[in-house]
Formats: sequence, structure tokens, C-alpha cells
Amino acid sequence: MCAGDGVRVLTGGKLRMETETEEPQQLYSSRVLCLQDNRLNGSIPSQFGCLLSLQQFRIGGNPYLTGQLPPQLGLLTNLTTFGAAATGLSGAIPVEFGNLVSLQTLALYNTDISAPVPPELGSCSELTSLYLLMSKITGTIPPELGKLQKLTSLLLWGNSLTGLIPGELANCSELAVLDLSANKLYGEIPGELARLVVLEQLHLSDNMF
Repeated sequence: MCAGDGVRVLTGGKLRMETETEEPQQLYSSRVLCLQDNRLNGSIPSQFGCLLSLQQFRIGGNPYLTGQLPPQLGLLTNLTTFGAAATGLSGAIPVEFGNLVSLQTLALYNTDISAPVPPELGSCSELTSLYLLMSKITGTIPPELGKLQKLTSLLLWGNSLTGLIPGELANCSELAVLDLSANKLYGEIPGELARLVVLEQLHLSDNMF
């Protein structure tokens, strides 16, 4: 189904993603690719990294979608929204995602992603919403996230994060919601967080402070 020039919307059906052998040439001009809430299985084809006009890519709500995020998605420098929540995706968030200079929203919650948050995400200077909650993310919170001057929501709750809360998060001057609850964080809560003058919600419960 097409919805406007260069827009492909495929929702509500019983689609399956079974092969990567055919390049999606018919999608090269697409700006929006919406595949959420289907029954996709298999993995995300690496060829989607060829869709250089893509601005929004939504593939969440497909619990049978497995495998790892292809690093080729880091080539989509026009991408503003990437949503792959409520899927069976696993492994790591590719460091190549740090090349997504137009990215505003990254939603990878409720997945089987288990590696640390890549420090390279601190290079996504347009990022406003980072949703990595309810997964299996390990390691520490990278201080590089403090470079995200436009970030308004940082949701990392429900993972296995350890270590200290980096004081560099206080540099996210637009941050309104910070939820780090239900992890394994410890140490002192940085006093620098008091500089977050627009902060409306701070959730730190169920840690090891």
C-alpha cells in the first residue's frame, strides 16, 4: 500500500521477511517505511541501508523479528526516527548508529539487545528521545550521552546497567525525563544533576545506591 509520493506503509498484515536476496529497489525513493505490528520473522535485511532517502523507519511490534541490527543502517543519514521496539532483536546497537546525524528518536525498548550502550550515540546531535528501556543492556552509561544538547527524554530503565551515573548527563540542558530505575547502578547521585533546570521527572528507584 502506498500513502503519498515516496511513502510506503505496510501495517496490520501477516507479512514475513524470509530472504535478503532481493534488493528492495522499489523502495529506494521512500521517505517513510512503516512495517510495525505485523508477523515479520527473520532478520532486518542489510539492504535497507541502501534506502538513503529514508526519514522514518518503523518496524516495532514484530516479536518474531530476530537477529542483530545491521550496521548498514548507519548509512541512513537522513533518518529522523528509528523504531524497533517489542521485537526479538538481540546483540548490540551498532556503533555505526553514531553516524545518524539527523536522528531525533531512537526507540529500541522491549528487545533482547544485551550489549552496552555505544558511546557513539553521543554524536547523534539531533537526538531528542532515546528509549532503550526494558531490554538486557549491560555495561555502564556512557558519559558521551552528555553531548546530546537537544535530548528531552532518556529512558534506560529495566536493564542491567551498572556503575555510576555520569555527571556529564547534566550537560543535557533540555532533559525533562530521566529514568534509570530498575538497574544495578551504585555510588553517589551526581550533584551536577541539579543543573537540569527543566527536569520534570527523575526516576532512580530499584538500584543499588
